[in-house]
Amino acid sequence: MTNAIAGQPQQRGVQAFCKCMDPNCPNPHFDQRHRKQPVAPYHVAQPEPERKAAVNEKNRDCTFAGKRYQIGRMSPTDAIMVHGHLVNVSFGIAMKFSQAGTSNGNGAAPSQAKPPEDVQKLAEGTVRELWHLAASYISEETYKSTQNIALKACKYYDEATSATMQVRLADGRWAAPGLEDDAVSVGQLITEAVVFNISPFFVSGLTEKSAAS
Repeated sequence: MTNAIAGQPQQRGVQAFCKCMDPNCPNPHFDQRHRKQPVAPYHVAQPEPERKAAVNEKNRDCTFAGKRYQIGRMSPTDAIMVHGHLVNVSFGIAMKFSQAGTSNGNGAAPSQAKPPEDVQKLAEGTVRELWHLAASYISEETYKSTQNIALKACKYYDEATSATMQVRLADGRWAAPGLEDDAVSVGQLITEAVVFNISPFFVSGLTEKSAAS
């Protein structure tokens, strides 16, 4: 018995498939079921509402020593790198407590699920604490490079025009008036830039942990 498709011989009870490569061919193909059903990606990460809300906040205004500043977003690659540094800090802290045979509080009973605003505050508090301890757990070079990354995300409001301008120029000179002698304000700017940019990484884990409890 001969099949009408390309003169192929057909055995009884066995369907013959066309082997042509023409995507418009009307005859049945061996891979037709794959053609009709597009293959879904292996994994498409959907951002949680809490993390999406945090990321959607493009900038944040702060006031230090009576002067207004704007904290913006780091580049994605810079933020990923800074997040990695803080993860290393958390590992260092965990190792220290482990070697001392004490608990850092992670073994406490799980708390009840928290609303999104509480999760965000907890994430920011976690990042703030890790950054305050970072100098003891990462190299001086890494610490300074992280400071520079954070300062690139900081701008100040010009008092005359209200326009925002970078607090520091590419050559390292301070552009914001008074910052070159104000270590406290510089430290606050760096901390807030790290918290603003890295806390979304921690929101996901805290949301899952809260939901699981």
